[in-house]
Amino acid sequence: MLPRLLFVGLTLLGLTIQAASGQSGVEKLQTVQFSRGTKQYTGALLAEDADNYVLLQRDGRMKVVAREGSSAPNLVAARFTPFTAQTIADGLREEFGRAYEVSHVGNYLVVHPPGKSRECALPFEEQFIRSQQYFHLRGVATSSPDFPLVAVVLNTRTEFDRFLQKYQPENHSPHVVGYYSPRSNRTITYDQSDAGRGEETFSTLVHEATHQIAFNTGIHSRFAPMPRWFTEGLATMFEAPGIHNGAAYPGLKQRVNRDWLAYLKKQAKKGQTSGVLPELISSDELFRSSPQKAYGYAWGLTFFLAELHPEKYAQYVKRVGGRGEFREYGSQQRTEDFVRVFGSDLVDLEARMLRYLADFK
Repeated sequence: MLPRLLFVGLTLLGLTIQAASGQSGVEKLQTVQFSRGTKQYTGALLAEDADNYVLLQRDGRMKVVAREGSSAPNLVAARFTPFTAQTIADGLREEFGRAYEVSHVGNYLVVHPPGKSRECALPFEEQFIRSQQYFHLRGVATSSPDFPLVAVVLNTRTEFDRFLQKYQPENHSPHVVGYYSPRSNRTITYDQSDAGRGEETFSTLVHEATHQIAFNTGIHSRFAPMPRWFTEGLATMFEAPGIHNGAAYPGLKQRVNRDWLAYLKKQAKKGQTSGVLPELISSDELFRSSPQKAYGYAWGLTFFLAELHPEKYAQYVKRVGGRGEFREYGSQQRTEDFVRVFGSDLVDLEARMLRYLADFK
């Protein structure tokens, strides 16, 4: 069963569904077709329960369709074949109209204001290339995306706010400048090229782009619940210049996320950093009860593991990111997966992590 995954900036489905297949990877999927009313749906049936079908469409989006009133899915092809980049680009042009252009840059299809491919589209592909270099240098295996990665850069903040209100009401805040949704598999933001991007705004966009890249290159799975410390820790780590652009900022100190380091040091002075690790790895509750602490600690843990234990971190990525199927991921299993890679002495691991972070000035 798939547990509820509703959290800011990263909503998967929010449904409870029974896995239809233990297979992972689109090359193993079959194509089905069914209808509901006058609408016809074609894609790979990822999962179902008594109420809903979850369909992976040929453009990479996931669609939840009510089972009541739907015909039974019929097998129409032994293999699932994604749309070509050209077909998806044509669909985006129809969806967003003449107020936008669609640029195909490397792994990305980017919807953007006319004439702004360089400012709005190229940075996404640059971030993709740099992220793959980071992972490969550290022995973390990645795969090529099954679908072109879609990013949408809206014309104005007003349009972005309307978009949030319609599709992501839980994210509607003046502080949100972009988000990634595994359900649509799209990153959404708005054009800030003329006004100039502040450091905080840029790091937020890197954060969301990292989510999209990780969920499409085998680091995380779109089709299985991931520990939130794992997904958010990686994205917050990539906010640092030395991580998302290591060639320009090669030093260790430049790989530190200064904002989260400062936060953790303040927490340490209050004696509020010890004993967090078991809760963080076993559930996502801390992200609901104390989100700032959860994000800060997720960054600290990820940075510590990636820097000092890269081989073990790569093993953990393979173990958890490769789960690849809709099924429950309970507290006990989450903890077992973690300790199998990093060891069972969580008190010692946490103490070593905190000492390592405390040494940074």
